[in-house]
Amino acid sequence: MSDIIRLTGSLLFATCLLLASPTLALENANTLQIHVHFNADTDSWLVQYQLPKAVKRVAFARQGGLDRTQHYKLDQSKFTWQQEGSALFIQSANGNKFSTFELSFNSIYHFILKDYTPNVQFSDGSVLLYTNHLTLSERPGGKSTPDFEKTQFYFSSPTTDIVFLGQRYTAKAQWELSGDGTYIYFGNIKAIENNNMIALVDPALPKWVWHSTQTYVPKLFDYYTEKLARPLDVRPTVFLNYINREGDFASYNGGLLDGMVQLSVAGKGWQNKDDDRFNLFFHFLAHEAAHFWNSDLLTLNDNRHAWLHEGSADAFAYFAMLDFELIAQAQWFNLFEDAANHCILNKGRYALQDMQRWQYKNHYACGAVIALASHLHVQANNPALSLFDIWQQLFKHSKNHTYGPEDYFSTLDTLTGETKFANTLRRFVETKGLNNYSEIMTWFNATAIRVMPSSDYSQFYIRHWGKQVVSELMLSHCKQISFNTYDDYIKTYPIDNCKAFEQEMEIHFINGIDLLRSGVAAYQAFKNKCAAGEQVILENRTGRPVARIDCIKQVIAPDPYIKLNPTDVFEN
Repeated sequence: MSDIIRLTGSLLFATCLLLASPTLALENANTLQIHVHFNADTDSWLVQYQLPKAVKRVAFARQGGLDRTQHYKLDQSKFTWQQEGSALFIQSANGNKFSTFELSFNSIYHFILKDYTPNVQFSDGSVLLYTNHLTLSERPGGKSTPDFEKTQFYFSSPTTDIVFLGQRYTAKAQWELSGDGTYIYFGNIKAIENNNMIALVDPALPKWVWHSTQTYVPKLFDYYTEKLARPLDVRPTVFLNYINREGDFASYNGGLLDGMVQLSVAGKGWQNKDDDRFNLFFHFLAHEAAHFWNSDLLTLNDNRHAWLHEGSADAFAYFAMLDFELIAQAQWFNLFEDAANHCILNKGRYALQDMQRWQYKNHYACGAVIALASHLHVQANNPALSLFDIWQQLFKHSKNHTYGPEDYFSTLDTLTGETKFANTLRRFVETKGLNNYSEIMTWFNATAIRVMPSSDYSQFYIRHWGKQVVSELMLSHCKQISFNTYDDYIKTYPIDNCKAFEQEMEIHFINGIDLLRSGVAAYQAFKNKCAAGEQVILENRTGRPVARIDCIKQVIAPDPYIKLNPTDVFEN
């Protein structure tokens, strides 16, 4: 425990400053004050708490997977840890009440399952701090949000700037906690910024990624501000760091909190210029950025209808990519085409509003197709309008900054000049047991896009039916599935009490047909074997059989594939 933190002279001096600081005077009767000091030289933190009243013990409001006892250091002559169920408390060693205490820790960079990483590291030593791992609660068992009337943070870092919620401060800053908290930046990276955003980008990022980010990130926020005719209340902040730079891979991840997007790219695969990889990354950023408008400025009043903000965020991102010429029009159509076919294949017999319970990802795919169809119907009535005008009207007429599906349908009625289209969408959203293929086909009637069945399959569709072979076999024999899909094979994992899949397997072929590169043909051959009650042979990369499994259940024919084709009058 002694090597977790070194209290340097500067940290001890900071402690004295905090104790003497007049800011410790309470602002109201129930304000928790948290003073956070960062020492950039040692990459360590000193946190002093001033409670609004004396208590016998206090819990951390956010529990999750962070083991604070392994990272946070207390003065154990005065305080002890107490674990009670999922709640971790701090209590005085002598049992007396207390109203102030402090802890220290080194930056914590490791991944925490289903929670925010406490600290995020940049290559130059800059650091992000997630605020809500430090918040407190009086209540036994803790809660996900603090129960003090207010929590006021005071940040101090003598050698760095402090950046959050679109603002840069020198050495000191303060902030009143709201919502799920945010990340606070401590460092000196020169920002990329304009009136609509500020970005802190890791200087170690490969030059081609850095320059693309410098070009397109400011452009994106300007684009949304103009298209939606609505500036944000707070200038959003984008944090982009580069990690695991020597790893033999390329990946990205991130998330959204109030007023900010935090993104990480990882692996040496980013060293080589790859436009397709950047487009995937940019789409991720553009989707998250869209939520500043369709989730923050406006709040959805019913979470069953997440298709409204998830689908439109995907659509906004696709429009931006096309208008920025990151993709060609044919690629733009392919993105919506994949969404349409994903919706057909995965929505099943449920109503779209029930996807919250079953397959949340359908909110993205089905919602994106709804957004495209809405765009086309609005344009059919008035070529000067677009999807963005629908959202402009939602902003204009929203009550208390909230919206729901009926607001959307009513706006469509107004901008299309008729009610039929909105009614077809309402049926798809609310009604179970529909034929998804037929429903989506009707959305594009009388628009500038012609929709038709096709055998010109996308890679998504081909791979889907290859995976369905393994899924159907597992479900029929084991009543569950357990496999991962890789570029050119499927890896299955043992399932207890299921002889057909009692061993781990890597499957490339079924009866000599490539499972993922020729997935539709593989599924059709599998279907024929099942109709005849025959065995199927699963084979590895070399074509050697790894399993012979009886097909004990009839399977359905593949759903038709739909193709989106522009007519001569199409304009995006």
